[in-house]
Amino acid sequence: MVKYSRGARPTDPEHLKEGEESVRYITLITCPCNGRPLEAYQNPEKVAAASP
Repeated sequence: MVKYSRGARPTDPEHLKEGEESVRYITLITCPCNGRPLEAYQNPEKVAAASP
């Protein structure tokens, strides 16, 4: 799942704020990720390190 968020503002409703007291944020949108990741956006070094 991909989640886009921003830092919480004092004027945001309390029921929308997430996180701990020192770091609060508001979720703007979530997108389920079904399927394979696009190769164009993969880091080849990390992919090679994860392969057995």
